Amino acid sequence: MSNYIYLNETTKEEVQDAIDEKLDIISQIMSEMLSDDENDTTRLLCMYLEGTPEERAIMDEVLVCLCGECMSSIINHARKADNVLEE
Repeated sequence: MSNYIYLNETTKEEVQDAIDEKLDIISQIMSEMLSDDENDTTRLLCMYLEGTPEERAIMDEVLVCLCGECMSSIINHARKADNVLEE
């Protein structure tokens, strides 16, 4: 992950907490993507929309690694698909 994420942390404990938070986000994304639940996309979208800019950046990095696209690209693809279905 990008080094900029840790610029605000000043102690070893703060850095470890920040790393743990990032790993938790990655774990949540992986869990949702690997589940058979039909609501996994909705939960990922809610995580993204409710996340801080830092959390969104992490999610985008993870999504690019896993599926080659960031969340905004995925959302744009979904919007285009909806528009095609409406026509």
